[in-house]
Amino acid sequence: MSTCMTTAPVLVAGAWPAGVFDRVGAVPELELTSLGTLPAEEEVLRRLIGRAEDPWLLLGAGMDDADRLCLLRTVRAIRPGVRLAVLGPAENAGRVSRWLSLGCDAYLFEDITGEALLGVLQIAGPDLVIVDRRCRPPAAEPDAARLTDREREILDLLCAGQGNSDMAKVLRLSRRTVEFHLTRIFEKLKVTSRTEAIARAWHGAV
Repeated sequence: MSTCMTTAPVLVAGAWPAGVFDRVGAVPELELTSLGTLPAEEEVLRRLIGRAEDPWLLLGAGMDDADRLCLLRTVRAIRPGVRLAVLGPAENAGRVSRWLSLGCDAYLFEDITGEALLGVLQIAGPDLVIVDRRCRPPAAEPDAARLTDREREILDLLCAGQGNSDMAKVLRLSRRTVEFHLTRIFEKLKVTSRTEAIARAWHGAV
């Protein structure tokens, strides 16, 4: 009995960091299509995503916001539920807020890695909007959520997909010490799994 694998189209517009799509392109469930830096014709977009489930539109650099909005409106006319990720600089809270008000599912910093982007595409959506913490305005943290420098290092490695043994090797710690720090991180973030911790980190909650 054969099974049919469903692929989600990922439309890429504008400029993105070199090599960032190498990791994403290796995932069979994601089908990458580059649109360049100019708004694509509606007929082309309809052919790419007209009947697709859960398509993504990734808006990168090299386009002004007017062109980005034009492309977004065209895509939404075809697939209203398209998921949206926008690449942007830090320290521009007004721009972040504007894109979030337009239904942006992920606002990403301009040096994003392929591993991090893949994680975003797998977990972001209507129930979890992701904003890179470097693109958020400074906010006071409750004492219970404060992480030490070492805990932040481990959380960053966790977000990069590293296992406990890999973290121990990178940080020159014992695996037991890494596990102790992870337990403390989970307690401070009030989460119970690695996936929840990553989601909290990407959501800008730490």
